[in-house]
Amino acid sequence: MTPEQVRGIRLALDLSQRELGQDLGLTPDNADRVVRRWESGDQAITGPAAVALAYLGQGALDDTMKSRIPEHVVAADALGEIGHELVIRLWRPRCLAIVTEQPFGQAVPVDGGLEYLSVAMWIDDPARFNETDILGRMASAFSAYTADSMTAV
Repeated sequence: MTPEQVRGIRLALDLSQRELGQDLGLTPDNADRVVRRWESGDQAITGPAAVALAYLGQGALDDTMKSRIPEHVVAADALGEIGHELVIRLWRPRCLAIVTEQPFGQAVPVDGGLEYLSVAMWIDDPARFNETDILGRMASAFSAYTADSMTAV
């Protein structure tokens, strides 16, 4: 991985050098120094840190890609039953949520509280993000999808 790729991934993730280093398991006292050396080319990024950074980079969308890729995708199978509808968040932090009759884990009500959008899994660590806001936006995407589905019938 080149120094430019390291810097590009960090900037696309909107992280400081210290934050990226800590996300990769470096200690707080040397995280920014090590990342600065990776970005300058003074030190190669190798081993588990390179693998982890490549993984983190998969969820990093620059502004051009964000303008072309929707934040959420809502899908349902042909049965259209509860539990067969889901919302996938494509922007970081990525996650998958399903529509359930009862809330489980992190959940928000949808369809006037008759159903819940429950997070099945986080692909990226949501710790730096406002999870309530993210779930609310996912619920709004689902509500817009169901409203569009109802007018199409």
